[in-house]
Amino acid sequence: MWAPQTVVELMRSKLGGAETDATVSMPKSKSAAKSTTASVLSQFSQYVAAGSATMAREETEKKANPFQTMEHINVREWIKLIVGALIVAPLRFLIILLVIGIGTIFMMLTVAGADISKPLSPRRGFAQQIITAICGYLICACMGVYRIRIKGTHASAEECKMIIAAPHSTVMDAVILAYACRGPSTVGKIEMSKTFLGPFMNALQTIYVDRSDKFNRSSVAAQIRARVGAASPWRRQLMIFPEGTCTNRTSLISFRRGAFEPCAPVQPVVLHWSYTNFDPTWCAGAPSRTLIALRTLSQFFHEVTVEFLPVYKPSKEERADSALYTENVRKLMAVSLGIPTSDHSYEDMFLAQVAAKNKLKPSAVLPFTYASLRSKLPPAAASSPRLFERVRGLLLCFAKAPLMTKERPRLDRAQFDVVSPVAATSLDIKIPLTWTQVALESSVAGAPSSADTFTFYEFALAHLKAASWD
Repeated sequence: MWAPQTVVELMRSKLGGAETDATVSMPKSKSAAKSTTASVLSQFSQYVAAGSATMAREETEKKANPFQTMEHINVREWIKLIVGALIVAPLRFLIILLVIGIGTIFMMLTVAGADISKPLSPRRGFAQQIITAICGYLICACMGVYRIRIKGTHASAEECKMIIAAPHSTVMDAVILAYACRGPSTVGKIEMSKTFLGPFMNALQTIYVDRSDKFNRSSVAAQIRARVGAASPWRRQLMIFPEGTCTNRTSLISFRRGAFEPCAPVQPVVLHWSYTNFDPTWCAGAPSRTLIALRTLSQFFHEVTVEFLPVYKPSKEERADSALYTENVRKLMAVSLGIPTSDHSYEDMFLAQVAAKNKLKPSAVLPFTYASLRSKLPPAAASSPRLFERVRGLLLCFAKAPLMTKERPRLDRAQFDVVSPVAATSLDIKIPLTWTQVALESSVAGAPSSADTFTFYEFALAHLKAASWD
């Protein structure tokens, strides 16, 4: 039988609660045993409360930051991970490679002698649908997704040529929808074309996005219009994840407008994930993508529901305003998912990555959104293509401040004097801003004298307003 002291030590190690001054010793009598037991139960309650409070706080931070994941691996999951890493994951990974290899060979045969920049014949397209469905399901099964429930009706390409899918949270989303939507084309990063998946994606006539090329956006938009226009000869549907990145599914972040600018009808498709112990979210704030991939390959069962919403045809007002069209579709999908919309965007994901790489809590240093910061700036700054890089540079300056508290980072006067000249240099500001100038520009508590510290938002806002945007 375990001694009470052993139980307390076990609770301390498992729950990670705060240290306590109370000590527990072995009882020497029944009355002492009762007293000791009461003490153990009291400490146990404290540790449980501390653990619950920590998890509640982390859940709140997760909802505030859609690019953050926090996983608590219990004993069962550790056992599953160890067994999976030794036996299940390697076997499944080899099967996935085999499926992709064989599937790629058959896909290349379907486009042999054809120009993949033009619509394929119905016979070739039908063959690709069969191959994609089989490969998609086998890959999903190797990741523990044996059951893919279909809700609603998948519209034909004649009725709707574009599929809008959200939320995008895992590497499996595209594979699941490739199975459920019968092998649509998609829009993906150009880096994917250089991987072992490249030939398969090329055969699916993927539209590639080069994020490093500022002129690539107009080219991609033109290709999308050519695919989904009313008079387009393309018979294959085009699938797009308008969020542009992966999130933790706590909210729908801002949609990128490229998919909605042609003002063609779209079919919204939402993904409902069902899990108990492991959240397969694959986003910027994930602790380790290698660990997530390993745990995904080790899972015995996942269930996903793919819900096809009715085809959404833009109204006259929406055809005249693509931003309105984009927002209305996003709200419709959020209602179906039962989650709120968020002003976070693709840019916020990159800022969260910068914060995490510099060991800052994204939820603490970035409690605002990139859109809200931009809305406070003059028109010349808000519309400048250099804005994001300048915000990123300021965040790097802020992160390198000496003696900064990483949990709740703020600048005091001594830290400000070190960081301000560096920030001024990065923005080509000839004379570094003073403490009073930043306090006035950011309107901290309404008066400079009451400002004891600055957040990153206040620091960045003042410097961006002072910078030249010519």
